[in-house]
Amino acid sequence: MVIVLTAPRVGSDHNPLTIDSGSRQNPQHYFFRFNSHWLNQGGFADWVRGKWPDRYKHDPLDHWHIVSGKLRRAIKGRGQNFDTQQKKVKHDILSKIGWLDEQSKVRNLSTAEWEERYGLDRDLQHILRDEELQWQRRGGEKWILEGDSNSKYFHKCANGRKRKMQVSMLEVEGQEVIDPTCLKNHITSYYKHLFGKATTADMHLELDMWLADQQILPSEKEFLTREFTLEEIDHTIREMKNNIAPGPDGFSVEFFKAF
Repeated sequence: MVIVLTAPRVGSDHNPLTIDSGSRQNPQHYFFRFNSHWLNQGGFADWVRGKWPDRYKHDPLDHWHIVSGKLRRAIKGRGQNFDTQQKKVKHDILSKIGWLDEQSKVRNLSTAEWEERYGLDRDLQHILRDEELQWQRRGGEKWILEGDSNSKYFHKCANGRKRKMQVSMLEVEGQEVIDPTCLKNHITSYYKHLFGKATTADMHLELDMWLADQQILPSEKEFLTREFTLEEIDHTIREMKNNIAPGPDGFSVEFFKAF
């Protein structure tokens, strides 16, 4: 059975229609992704530093594994609360602006009301900039001009890109696989085999392969094999581009530049 529902009319004199075919949808899985617009919150940086755990492990990778897990849980809740609150504030601002605009048609607004109107405009622009950063990250489009990134057209591009990346069917040994669980198991098994333990190649170089004047000096070898310094790591992070895909832990380049 197909059900047609009438959605609320917003920004147009037409009512959009929602068609429900009753087909089963795949469950949505939430993966943590750090949104760079969270950095614009007042006090967010100090709050994150206060949530940063103490040193648990001597090995840096083991320590970061624990730290990232604790930070993900903390930031996820605060970020979702902030986004929800921001949507509510945006709705209230738009309602207030609409009311003032309607009043301006029937009477002259006072100076205080005009100042309030301009202040609401500034607050709305701040929220729209945050939304633009979020949609740029989601869409991954670089060709959108600044100011146009938060348009409905850009939203369609971002959502279309997400749909194109979804794997809904694979052919395995001549058979079509469409069940989400079977697809997940097949893809996991394939990449485990692809990136699994490689066979060690029994290849060696002769000790006298290079002449003495072609070999590096002991001091040069020590320089090449030395550990990376904190200054080099910090410089490399600062030189990385923003708004690129995050790592498996969900933290973006903007996060590491800020902390």
